[in-house]
Amino acid sequence: MKKKILAILISMTLIQEAYCDPPADLFGKNLLDNGGFQTMNPSDTVPAGWTVKSTGSNATVSADPEKALVEKNSLKISMPESGDTGTLVSCDPVSVTPGKRYLFSVAFRQEGMSVLENDHYPFKGVDAQATIYWLGSDDRLIKADTIGLPYGPCAWDFRDLIVEAPGGAERASINLAMSNNSLKTSGTNIPSIIWWDAVQLREYTPPVGESAAPQAQSQVFHPAAESSWSGMNGEWSHTVEDKEAQAGQALEALASGKTGLVTDSPQLSHMPAGLYRLKAKVSISETGSDVSIGYIDVNSQYAASRTILYIIPNKFSAAGQYTDIQGDFIVRDNGWNAISAYTEGLQKWKIDSIEIIPLVVFSQADLQQMFPSYDSATPEERKP
Repeated sequence: MKKKILAILISMTLIQEAYCDPPADLFGKNLLDNGGFQTMNPSDTVPAGWTVKSTGSNATVSADPEKALVEKNSLKISMPESGDTGTLVSCDPVSVTPGKRYLFSVAFRQEGMSVLENDHYPFKGVDAQATIYWLGSDDRLIKADTIGLPYGPCAWDFRDLIVEAPGGAERASINLAMSNNSLKTSGTNIPSIIWWDAVQLREYTPPVGESAAPQAQSQVFHPAAESSWSGMNGEWSHTVEDKEAQAGQALEALASGKTGLVTDSPQLSHMPAGLYRLKAKVSISETGSDVSIGYIDVNSQYAASRTILYIIPNKFSAAGQYTDIQGDFIVRDNGWNAISAYTEGLQKWKIDSIEIIPLVVFSQADLQQMFPSYDSATPEERKP
């Protein structure tokens, strides 16, 4: 019996250490005091540090010790009835530094949410998302970055983004939301539940330099010169001769007045678990605006968008000059990844090249440190 108790204590210690000590000094400690929902207010069913801002029809929000991923509690949002009001739970804001980058990560589990059709779960009016609100003075909203979740039921899974605190941000608040409008959308009420756990916001320190990790190779693409990329020379883009571009051609997004796909890569070759950088050489036609005119992202089989590079004119020093824009992201499974570019249709802009650079390769132990209970929550067939 003593051996069993000792084993349990050791196991709990390992989980707590994993929750606090991410690998390679890339990520600081979790800024959220109760991101694992372990501490409860004595007179409340909602964990300490979290506030229910709105509740949908017959919705309930509570700590659930029966479905916890890490330690003893998860946060459960149950919406058994379709309605017009969503449910939103927010954490107490934490201090952040403008210009600093942060790892925003959540674990989740779902029941209901959609109905299986043709081997996939389409949108049926039920969805959930985790959003970081960047707040300025007087807690005014400056910007929001959102992690979307899949439709349909799923076992425990993870989503993460590495995001930059915008100028003027003083604090950040994590918001966990769910809505159920299934009756109006699909004609059928779909009772649905989501559990949240291991919510994290950690300061991210990029590794120095871009020397590729030996276990993975950089991948460089020139979309205008590669016929395997789809969506080119259509409603939203065309190929242009450009002596400033490395391949002598560039892919130009058109000012169509509408949002649309500029180009989409084939599925990328296998990428080992690790930290990667998406870098693109982009030229814009006009500077000055602070409104995004398009974006380039890495989407994936199991984690939706892994990173998004917004193309914001006032961050470019000159029009007509190719400039590097970049963002870092994490790969933690063996699913496919692909690169997409979209225009908002507001002005012309061009892509010369896009590069995926491996920065750090992670071991299974590293992933377990970064995402508590990663090892037990991730199916064997998804592990790298």
